[in-house]
Formats: sequence, structure tokens, C-alpha cells
Amino acid sequence: MTIDELIQKANEAYAKSDFDGAMNYLRKAGLTGSMNAALDYAYQLSSSQPNRAVEYLD
Repeated sequence: MTIDELIQKANEAYAKSDFDGAMNYLRKAGLTGSMNAALDYAYQLSSSQPNRAVEYLD
């Protein structure tokens, strides 16, 4: 999947209140090269799992 497709899937998942699915798509988009998706994913993760968010960004 392309970054745009992953972000579209994340948006669709958010619209359906599928937050786990949305986070998964954001994570993948970030790993694929989208800086905005990576930062969004880390930001969402940081309140509950700050160490994991930092590891992801590293």
C-alpha cells in the first residue's frame, strides 16, 4: 500500500471509531516514510505509552 492509501485507511478507521485499526495504519504509514503519520502515531501513543512512542520515533 502507498502512504496515501494507508492514511486513507486510517481516516476510514477513525470514522468508524476503530481506533486500534487507525493507529495501525498510521504506524505503517510512518514506517513507510510519512513524517506526519509518524508524528501523529507517536503523539497518540505518548500519553499511554511514552517509552514506546520514543522507541517508534527512534
